[in-house]
Amino acid sequence: MTDSNLLFPFLYIATLLFLIFLIRKILFIAEVKGNSMWPSLKNGDRVLVSRIFFPDLIKSGSIVILAPWFTCIDQYIIKRIIAKPNDEVYIVGIKLKELQDILPNDIFSYYCLTIPPDLEIKVAFSNNNLSPFLELIINHNYGITKLPERRFFVTGDWMPEVGDSRSHGPCPTKSIKGLVLKIL
Repeated sequence: MTDSNLLFPFLYIATLLFLIFLIRKILFIAEVKGNSMWPSLKNGDRVLVSRIFFPDLIKSGSIVILAPWFTCIDQYIIKRIIAKPNDEVYIVGIKLKELQDILPNDIFSYYCLTIPPDLEIKVAFSNNNLSPFLELIINHNYGITKLPERRFFVTGDWMPEVGDSRSHGPCPTKSIKGLVLKIL
């Protein structure tokens, strides 16, 4: 056997190991704990996450993995991007039963299953998803916030859950640790 014949399998295996190492550094699988993203994600669901992403290309509606910016807990959280830097965010405090007249029944049904209808929640939406909430803006007091540069507004899909931008303010870009690519 010549030296080149011995070298080929070694290079093949080395390249394969390098690619596996590289993929493991870029992608990881995360398990959802808790119900803050219900109904989109349930406790125990798994998601494929990319550590490499460009903050300027993140779209409203994307799901991200975050390091909590409001506490020193060493555990990542998962939330949905509601608004990006320079977007306006509208925050309305409203009783759940008032939402029933505004939201489509399939969306409202997620929220009315286990929550008392007199519970007041904060609803957040941006100029990107304004249309279902126009009546809220007209008929209720609301706060408008224009997001500064390098800040995102994130919430869980389960509106009564706390621990997102509605209670802790916009999330700095550096807190975003990964972009969810796929629900497994």
